[in-house]
Amino acid sequence: MKHNKLVHLFVAVLLLAAAIPAMASPKGAKMSNAIAKGQFAVAGGELLNGTTLAPGEYKVVANDSTVSFFRGDKLIVQAPIQWKDGAQKIEQNAIVTEAGKIQEVRFKGQNRSVVVQ
Repeated sequence: MKHNKLVHLFVAVLLLAAAIPAMASPKGAKMSNAIAKGQFAVAGGELLNGTTLAPGEYKVVANDSTVSFFRGDKLIVQAPIQWKDGAQKIEQNAIVTEAGKIQEVRFKGQNRSVVVQ
């Protein structure tokens, strides 16, 4: 009887240990293939892929084909992108808007930026 309880406890600990790494990364983020990422301050009211962003700090991650905005570990919005080459390295993170819509995201230290589709 005591052996059976130990086996159940051991299985529970193994399941918990397997679940922790899955909880550590933001949902929907594909960090392994991230090309650029950074912290961005958003004034609020900017529109991306139909979602209006609230004011605050966002972690922004771009891969080959998408840009994702996170608050904490929560994915707020994701949008398709294309990369645009630039002549020189970008000196600071920046979001370029037109008529309130996010058009481009520029990552510090990159020679290129992402254009939102």
